Amino acid sequence: MHVPQIGAGLLYVPGPRGKVDLLDEAAARDELGIPELTRLGRSGISERLGTSAFAGALFDPETMQFAAGKLPAALAKTARAAGVRILDHTAIFSADLDGLRKYLETPNHRVRADHVAFCSEGGLDAIAPWLAQAIGYEHRVTGALLPAFAGPPASEPVIEGGARGVRFLWTGTQLEFVAPTASPVRGAGAVARVLRRHARRIYPALRRAKVAQPEIAQVARALHGLPLIGSFRPGVWYAIALGEEPMVAASLAADLISAAVLERDDRITTFAPFGLSPWHGAFGRIAGGARYWIGRWNDAAERREARAEEGDPMETGREATPISSER
Repeated sequence: MHVPQIGAGLLYVPGPRGKVDLLDEAAARDELGIPELTRLGRSGISERLGTSAFAGALFDPETMQFAAGKLPAALAKTARAAGVRILDHTAIFSADLDGLRKYLETPNHRVRADHVAFCSEGGLDAIAPWLAQAIGYEHRVTGALLPAFAGPPASEPVIEGGARGVRFLWTGTQLEFVAPTASPVRGAGAVARVLRRHARRIYPALRRAKVAQPEIAQVARALHGLPLIGSFRPGVWYAIALGEEPMVAASLAADLISAAVLERDDRITTFAPFGLSPWHGAFGRIAGGARYWIGRWNDAAERREARAEEGDPMETGREATPISSER
C-alpha cells in the first residue's frame, strides 16, 4: 500500500517502580518467547535522552514507525481496487442483526449483508448498545513543547511504563508529548499547563516552555484493558478499543475475522474470555476518575521508594537539566 516508514526503534522506560518495571517486562518477554531487548543503564539512557529521571531503559530496534495519517486513504484505495464499495461518512441509524440476513439503514440506503463487523466506536449507542456499554474512554493531552535548549540525540519514541505513563518523541528542537488525565481538559491554556506539569517531571527546564498545538484526545478502552475482538452472534463481529497504537491490533483483528468468515477458523475465540464487560455508565466514569487520582498518589509514593532503593538521592521533579547546550 506504499505507506511510508518514518523511523525505527522504541525506548521503553520504567514507570513508578523503577527497575522493577524493566525486570517485569524482561520476564514477560522471556515467558512469551519474545526476543530479549537491549538494556540501557542510567548513564546510557541519560546520554540518549538528556535526563536522569529514569533508572534505565529497554531498547527495541525492530519497532517500525509509519506515517499512519496516510493509512486510511491507502486502505480505501486498495479496497476499491478489489471491487469494494465504500459509503464515506454515512451514518447508520438502525440495524437488524438478529436474522441470517442483516440489515443496516442509512439516510439513503438499506444495506443487506451476511456479515457485519463493527470497527469504530462512534454511533454505537443507537445500533449496538450491547457494544457501546463495553467501551470507556481514557483522556489525553497532546502537544509539542518548545524548549530553550537543543534536544538530545534520541529520535525514537519513548513509552513510560505503568498505568499512567507518558509518551514522548524528540523531533529536532521540539518535544512531542502525550500525557494522561483523569477527565477532559478544557481550553488550550489548560492543556498547555497539564503538558508542562507532566514534562517537567522528566525535564525540569520545561516548566515554562511554550507549547505548540495543545490538544485533547480520547482513547477507547475495554474494562479489562485488552482489545475487544470477537463475535456477538453468528455473522456479527467487532474489533474496537484497540489501544493507543492500534495498527498491530487492527491487523490481527482483520486476519481473525476474515479467517472466521471465509474459512470458519475459530482462532478468534481466543479473545472470548476478554469479552464485553460493561462500564456501568456515569458511575463507571466516576469510579474510573477516582482510580486515576488514587493511582497518581500511589505512583508518586512508588517513585520515591524506587529512588531510595536505587540509591538515587534526587527527588522526582528535581533532576539535573538536560544534557545539551543552552541556546
